[in-house]
Amino acid sequence: MKTILRKKAVESHQWWNTAQSILQLGTLTGLLSLLGWLLAGTLGIAFATGTVLLTLWFLPRLSPAVLMRWHQGRLLRTEELPQLYQIQKDLAKRAGLVRSPALYYVPSSALNAFAVGNRQDGAIAVTDGLLRTLSYQEIRAVLAHEMTHLQHHDVSVMMLSSIVGRLIAQVEGASYILLVFIAMPLKYGIGWDLAVRYLGMAHGVLFIAYCLALVITRNVVPWSFPRVIVLFVVSLVPFGTIWADRRLKEEETELFGNPTSSAANPAASEA
Repeated sequence: MKTILRKKAVESHQWWNTAQSILQLGTLTGLLSLLGWLLAGTLGIAFATGTVLLTLWFLPRLSPAVLMRWHQGRLLRTEELPQLYQIQKDLAKRAGLVRSPALYYVPSSALNAFAVGNRQDGAIAVTDGLLRTLSYQEIRAVLAHEMTHLQHHDVSVMMLSSIVGRLIAQVEGASYILLVFIAMPLKYGIGWDLAVRYLGMAHGVLFIAYCLALVITRNVVPWSFPRVIVLFVVSLVPFGTIWADRRLKEEETELFGNPTSSAANPAASEA
């Protein structure tokens, strides 16, 4: 009975992930198509569709090793942390993964772990701060959580959500700046309102897309409700979304790539 319920829960989770991916891709396609149509008509729509298809083809082919290098991750050898690798192997077997994910070490003082890839080819990174602070029993629970993300294909949804959300935020912010500082002065300065007409329509669609991206990301990433409210409010101010994106990048750097002076040897961090 428990096995059946667990199987249904996994299927329901995967269905929800698929629905979110379709919604995000639909939003991205619609957004790019609108911008393409405004700039180049039918050719612009074709370019937008091609961009989405290329993204769909490219993202699944990014190897975990490449993604880990972006986060300053280094592959851990079995002899460095044999106990950790044994825990990883046991958890992968329980999760029914095709093969045990590779383990990577990230020289960051933050207590963090994250997964990349999928159940066929995945990797899990642990930070120096996590290895130095938590016991092996606690690290086991953390790795089990990350393993669940690989099992349910959550990583792909998270990556897609991040890419789509940031793209929309940047374009929405740029359209707001152009509308306020270029189009509106042209309208009220020399009476040329064509720029306001097109940019105003584009910004309206982009703002709706931005709000939708916030809702989707809130369901994918563990953001607090106050954070979502702040991100909504800053979108009402010129340069607001650009500022917010910079702050998010700073947080990511702190979590995934902030080197510590004592992080050269992860074996010395054994809990």
